[in-house]
Parts: sequence; C-alpha cells; structure tokens
Amino acid sequence: MIEHTVQIPPLGLSGDLIVPEKATGIILFAHGSGSGRHSTRNRYVAAVLQDGGLGTLLLDLLTAAEEQADLRTRHLRFDIGLLAGRPDRSLRVASTRALHPRLIDGIFRSEHLRRSRIGSCR
Repeated sequence: MIEHTVQIPPLGLSGDLIVPEKATGIILFAHGSGSGRHSTRNRYVAAVLQDGGLGTLLLDLLTAAEEQADLRTRHLRFDIGLLAGRPDRSLRVASTRALHPRLIDGIFRSEHLRRSRIGSCR
C-alpha cells in the first residue's frame, strides 16, 4: 500500500493519499470545510473503498489559513468558484504521487460541492 501526505502546489492544499496494491482507481474526497479529511466518518468511507481495491485522496480544499478565516466568517465554504477549481490540480498531483496516472477515476463530492460542476474525471 502506498501512503502519502500530499501538498498541492501552488496553494498549499493538504491531502492524504492511500493507494492499495493492485488498485483499480483513485477516488478524490473533496472537502470545502467542516468535516474535512480527518473526520472519523470520512476515514471510514475511505477505508471501505480501499478494502474494495480503490485508492483514496482525502483533500481539504481550503488551506490552513483559509480554514482559520472561514471559521470566523464562513464565507469561503460557500465560494464554489474558489473551491471547484481546486480538485483538478489535486488529481494531477495525486496521479504523480501514486505513480499510476491511469488510476484517476473520479471525485466523491461532499456537502455543498455536490451543487458545483465538478464531475467525473474520466
């Protein structure tokens, strides 16, 4: 199993990439705010997918500084224009780190990101 904590340049987004041996794909969990990549629920769902042969990238779409600002103002968590542009670059970095670009399959959209135009990456 390949495990990495990844930093997505140039913004400094953070994510956790886990790719089981013989994985058939990688699913990106994109989190704008709130539960994030460290939540028990999200880690459980990722573990189930990993047991099923899929890699996962749990990604926070806000930087640490943005998350701190959002805790006070709550304005970034609803900035779909800001958040929706970030997963694509993250998937490219993940494919490089996983050493298997063919594995990038799709995005698991959480919370309000479901309303954005993020779709399958096939």
